[in-house]
Amino acid sequence: MSRGLIFSILFAQLVFTARAFDSAAWQMKTEIFAREAERLRSERVRVQKMVEAPAENVSVTLEKHADGSVKTVLTAREAQFFLDIGFVWGQGVVISEYNRDGSRRGYIQAQDCLVDRETKSGWVEGAVHAVYDKMTLDGEQVYFSFEEEYVRIYKDSQIGIAGLKLKEVRL
Repeated sequence: MSRGLIFSILFAQLVFTARAFDSAAWQMKTEIFAREAERLRSERVRVQKMVEAPAENVSVTLEKHADGSVKTVLTAREAQFFLDIGFVWGQGVVISEYNRDGSRRGYIQAQDCLVDRETKSGWVEGAVHAVYDKMTLDGEQVYFSFEEEYVRIYKDSQIGIAGLKLKEVRL
């Protein structure tokens, strides 16, 4: 294969990729995420006032794969379930996501967390440490969605990607 043909193929792929990305759709989606984060943030305040006698050392499956294997598990030092409104409130929370073979794909450790079981999303107040595939995220005040594979850190964010080496970064 000639060098010119290779460059033509790469250029065509680049043009297709640029056209495939819809920035307006992405902008609209991030606005939806921001509204969802604000909803969960205010719900956390409301739900926290309703906490009366949280259970200790809790572990519950939030979601399963189609084959019945565990997909998402929540463990917490303290937790209370609000079945009527679909929320789980917890402190000392770890939410783990598993592959079909049972290996852990990622997890979120959070000080104070509210999870919406219906939307598979949550708001974390306080410190967060997350690992997902080869990425690590640290920060405070975090919105996450397992369904959308989306995380937004609102305060003191730090992001690490295993194997990524940058010689110099200019802003």
